[in-house]
Amino acid sequence: KISTTKFFTVMLTSATLYLMMDIATVFTLFYHKESLINRITHQAFIILLITTIFLTALYVEILGNGDLRRVNKPALVAISVPYFVAVGFALFGDINFVLDENGLYSYGNMVSALYSAIAFYIIEMFIETFRYKNKIPSKKRTALRLQFLIWGVIAIVQFFNQYMLLSGLGIAL
Repeated sequence: KISTTKFFTVMLTSATLYLMMDIATVFTLFYHKESLINRITHQAFIILLITTIFLTALYVEILGNGDLRRVNKPALVAISVPYFVAVGFALFGDINFVLDENGLYSYGNMVSALYSAIAFYIIEMFIETFRYKNKIPSKKRTALRLQFLIWGVIAIVQFFNQYMLLSGLGIAL
């Protein structure tokens, strides 16, 4: 049995590594924009971001089912598909960078796949907190919903204003 405490520790580790990659990507954009190291740090950044969010989705499933082994297998597969698609695009997709007087941001199918997966998970996890309302304690449900709402607002703001790099703030909160 996987305890929620151990699983939460894995989530926090992933989030910490993601935040470190967030800092590294800014550095590589300024000093190594056209280099392989810039692509690799962005790939790690995207993979760690989607991993953190995917692990959060699994955490909600563990809370709702009591154990990861009790999660419905077709549901587990459905939850996993956006993760693996986003990771595939992170490994093999295109990414481009803008660095100008307004700031910096990235775009391309790697980023689009990430945004799509994030949108899926935010909606899916928010709905799951209602589905598992009798299994997840009220305070924890409220905290999770607030977290998903914050992620959703940050994702929408960043989607429409690409120069505002807010994903690190969302994960840190």
